[in-house]
Amino acid sequence: MEIKKLIRQLDNPKEELQAEKELVSRGKEAIEELRSFVSSPPRSSTPAWVRAVDILVRIDPNAFDFLEELLLKPWATPDDSSERLAEEILKDHIASVLMDISPSSSRVRHTLLTVLERYKLLGAARVLARRRDPEAIPYLLEMLEDDTKSGGAKGALLHYGEKIIPKLVRSLKHAQKKESGEETPGSLLRRKKIIDLLGLMTWEGSIEILKSYLDHQDLGVEAALALVHRGYIDETSLEKLIEGFQGEDWFTSLRCKEALVSVIERTNTFHEHLVERVRLALKGG
Repeated sequence: MEIKKLIRQLDNPKEELQAEKELVSRGKEAIEELRSFVSSPPRSSTPAWVRAVDILVRIDPNAFDFLEELLLKPWATPDDSSERLAEEILKDHIASVLMDISPSSSRVRHTLLTVLERYKLLGAARVLARRRDPEAIPYLLEMLEDDTKSGGAKGALLHYGEKIIPKLVRSLKHAQKKESGEETPGSLLRRKKIIDLLGLMTWEGSIEILKSYLDHQDLGVEAALALVHRGYIDETSLEKLIEGFQGEDWFTSLRCKEALVSVIERTNTFHEHLVERVRLALKGG
């Protein structure tokens, strides 16, 4: 069977394993077509490109150099397109593969930092974060302002443990403003994600920091959610949860409802008047 047809079969769940096995058995004969396929912009987020990369690593003696060059190339797809998402998934995988091939290589680290600076590649940031590389932290904090990357960046920052806290606190205090004086949406998103992170960490000092944001117009509900996650609640945080539950944002409302239900389930922890306040709110009272 011709190589191109075998590569097309990498997208077929019924044929992918046999196609992969056949391509590996072809060895050097398949390298040129696999390289051509991987170099073409992915049309969609299908597994075929990722599988092709993995096959190349197994059969191509120069796979490292080829993949590094591909990673460093500018984006080949338009911004905000499904093709860009697919290309980013492929580049994320290549970043991980390069580190797997040479985990202690300063060259790989330099390459990943380069694509972080040039293209804000989340996959590169994740790989470096798993190794607690300090130079990735500023990029991850910046990615918290991007709605498409903030979740992944938040998870990557958790790899640093409590060592990241001073940088989180400093970034939390920094609100980027428009000329009108309003905070930019990206800045607000970043600060919300940092509050989420402080709620996930066990550092005791975060309780007081989170409490200090309960009265914040835009961050109060997030602070209350983080505090409940830490097992802390008082009347102020409870009112913020109720405010979020009754608000217009359905996702925030759902999160607040889950937090309020958790208060009910821990009736032995809270005063009865707080529990009753929650029951009335959940009933719409």
